Amino acid sequence: LCDNCKRQGRVWCPHNAALEIRARISGSLKQEMFGPTPPNIFVGHNFYPKVYWGPLVSEKQVEDDPSKMYGMSLERIIEARASMVRGMKRSGVRESSRMLSEAQQAVMSIRPVDAEARFSRTPVFSLEFDDVSHPIGASAPIERFKVTDNPVIPKKVDELHEEGVRAQAALAELLLEGFGVHYLSKLLASGILGTHENRKLVPTKWAITATDDIAAKQY
Repeated sequence: LCDNCKRQGRVWCPHNAALEIRARISGSLKQEMFGPTPPNIFVGHNFYPKVYWGPLVSEKQVEDDPSKMYGMSLERIIEARASMVRGMKRSGVRESSRMLSEAQQAVMSIRPVDAEARFSRTPVFSLEFDDVSHPIGASAPIERFKVTDNPVIPKKVDELHEEGVRAQAALAELLLEGFGVHYLSKLLASGILGTHENRKLVPTKWAITATDDIAAKQY
């Protein structure tokens, strides 16, 4: 156990596990990647309203939904999260771009979609742990992201997106339709929901909290 885990009385150390995983994964990181995006994006909250955001890309299919991780060992969960590379692009939360449109198509899909990504340099591994957000492994500034597969987008999600229904009302309706909070928090973070004039990226932490709050009030 590391000193921090000893002080907190833990019986297992995620930090030492992260070092072992880093040693296994770092050698496979490269500037261009092709594989199934989870699908997900991460939106940071620092420097809001001009934030760092980007799609998560992996060369193998990994589990991204926390509700489906029940029963998995902590090491397996950390390794799954660490195998995803986060692209980083800085822009205003209301700015639109082709890359954002591609990432939104991926996020709306209920199944992983193949995607190509090119980074400005080889991603650097730096696994961080957070009380709210999932651990993320390597990251690098992203130059290009393109979905090369057909996303499977639920009809109801597509309708609410096209109609520009207010985000809170759309989330409530999708909860009633049986969609999970993890999927819905991704839609909110990606700027997919809301009226057309008010759509924007929402930092991942805030999107998770807002979706959980709406779900708690509804149930």
